[in-house]
Amino acid sequence: MAQSSKNTSNESRQEKVMTKYDRKVARRKAERAREIRNKKIAISVALILCVGLVIGIGTAVGVNLYKIYYSYIKVDGNPVSEIEFDFYYSLYKNSMLNQNISSDMTYAQYLQSYMGYDMTKSDKRQNYSDDYTWYDYFANNGVTSLKQYKTLLKIADERGFEYTTAEEDYNNFIDQIKSEAESASMSFNAYYQEAFGEHASKSNTKAYVNDYLKAVAFRDSIDGELAATTEQVSEYYEEHKNDYDTVSYRYVDIKPADTDDVSMQAAKSSADNMLEKITDEHSFIELCPGYATDSASEYTDDESKSLVSNATYASCETDIAEWLFDASRENGDKTVIEHNHDGTVSEYTVLFYVDRTSKKDDSTTAIENTLLEQNYSELIRPYMDAITVDPNGRYVTIES
Repeated sequence: MAQSSKNTSNESRQEKVMTKYDRKVARRKAERAREIRNKKIAISVALILCVGLVIGIGTAVGVNLYKIYYSYIKVDGNPVSEIEFDFYYSLYKNSMLNQNISSDMTYAQYLQSYMGYDMTKSDKRQNYSDDYTWYDYFANNGVTSLKQYKTLLKIADERGFEYTTAEEDYNNFIDQIKSEAESASMSFNAYYQEAFGEHASKSNTKAYVNDYLKAVAFRDSIDGELAATTEQVSEYYEEHKNDYDTVSYRYVDIKPADTDDVSMQAAKSSADNMLEKITDEHSFIELCPGYATDSASEYTDDESKSLVSNATYASCETDIAEWLFDASRENGDKTVIEHNHDGTVSEYTVLFYVDRTSKKDDSTTAIENTLLEQNYSELIRPYMDAITVDPNGRYVTIES
């Protein structure tokens, strides 16, 4: 018994007595453990979210870089980068805007004056029509140009065309850009981007420039093959001489006092009466003041008031042009034509035919160019028609 009591007493002394302080320390350790655990969890969640954000940003940047440098649209199933797309977009746009449509007006001036195009605004923010923006318009034509140059490259390769002036042509191209940049007081890089797109640089467009220059060189090399013969030019002129010749004639408008039938009949009777009295050009001139309903006194003071010299078919109203350019027309022919001069009120025009001027010699170059373009189109059309284009939602396709 004594031994048993001794053992029990020793065991009791070996046990740690849990005081109030011990319990407080233990509680604090447990709380600290929870804090550390929760902090680790929080850090893990934050890292996960951070990784997700990086992946999201990386994906967005990756998608953007993908379209810029690899696939913006697809042409014939092959990816075309935004850089290449912008290059041909800009080539077409710049070429078109700088063309002259008359001796004193460029296409750029025409579009600004008559179609409301604003060169200071983004093409994507301006409407070309109810359904399309100017970006759509230039994109469609730019892609057509891209197809054309790729077709030329294909035919060039099929024919074994050797492009021996590549380096010289490229250097001339860059020198021209440098010259234009200096004239515009811009750095080369800034001007290059303005000319060929916001992502364009000398280095990342070099391959596209070389392809473009090779295509141009190949086309120049086949101009002789596609040129029209003298006989073809003559035949074309005879079939389309109304597009080139000019005529001279005299006219006077006789307008009704009102739109009612009585007024119309009175105007027609007056025109017919004048027509009967015309015997030659001089008689027409003398009769004009007595029959003209507008500025009659001007016909008295100026014999040229009734004369139109070197008029083209396109410059005349259709019904008048058809009469004037009839192949059977001879000097002294006369007629009365009823037509809507301003689209709303009918009137009668008395016409006297003077002569026609052949423009066969003057139009030879224009006809040669027209036939060259036709022959060129016949060559590349089958290739271009076979090329498919997937805009990939970048622009709206304008149906022709």
